[in-house]
Amino acid sequence: MVTFVLKEAFQFRIAEIASILNMSETGIKALLSRARNRLKNLQDEPGMEEPSDIQKQLDAILLRTLRAQDPALLLQFIPTLLARQSTVSGERLHVHSSLNLSSAA
Repeated sequence: MVTFVLKEAFQFRIAEIASILNMSETGIKALLSRARNRLKNLQDEPGMEEPSDIQKQLDAILLRTLRAQDPALLLQFIPTLLARQSTVSGERLHVHSSLNLSSAA
């Protein structure tokens, strides 16, 4: 979802997102495709489980970023998100389906 917000809401170029996340442009394109598919299928998902603390934190950052129309808020949070994800084994974020944080770290 992070890649989707940077690309669609803030018009970052794929190369810029790849550089920020230390990934290939092909990887970013794949993440964007998965994010778009996930959003299309979101309404079809049965009741979702209670979000984790890190998921709630990410949701809050995404909301503040979009309301402020300032990608800097999200960009500042990415290192925290990556560090937190690398220390929490087995915890899966909804963002994880659209951003493979373990390979981006």
